[in-house]
Amino acid sequence: ALFITGGVTAFAVLSDDTWEVSQAILIRNHAVSEGGEPGEFRGLDPMRRAEDTIVEVCLSRHVLAKALEKVGPTDEDDAVEVSSWPSEEVIQELREGLSVETPNGAEFGTTEVLHIKLQDKQRKRALALIEAIFSGLQERTGELRDRRANEMLAEVDQMVQLARTDLDETTRKIKVIEEEAGGDV
Repeated sequence: ALFITGGVTAFAVLSDDTWEVSQAILIRNHAVSEGGEPGEFRGLDPMRRAEDTIVEVCLSRHVLAKALEKVGPTDEDDAVEVSSWPSEEVIQELREGLSVETPNGAEFGTTEVLHIKLQDKQRKRALALIEAIFSGLQERTGELRDRRANEMLAEVDQMVQLARTDLDETTRKIKVIEEEAGGDV
């Protein structure tokens, strides 16, 4: 009993505390409201795709690097050169301490709520990082949504141009037929 107590005490003294913070997010489909309640997904597959996109964006180098730039290096990382901050190793460490999960073990695509969880050795830093990651996630998904909307608008503009060209060509052909037939049509 004394040996176990001594081992547990030594572990408690020598181990680093790890803080875990969590940010809940609610996913809504604001792009489509046809055939259901506003903001609802049309089924499990579109919701699952949206959640998979959020996971990928949240774990992306872009979002994590921006979060680390915003929060800055830890006391241990102060020796790191500012021009190389954040390094790939630091980004990978952050990625390993970060997870995106569904509540209560639910399957992805069956709930509109996700939890972004982060573990860090410093409580204040963990809170600042989760806030910066959430902010970066919102910004990046907004950029992706805007890019997708612009691509769709470009496709629609191209379809309109093709339709106008077809209309002009058909109108020209009808005009030729009318001129050939003369005024007795």
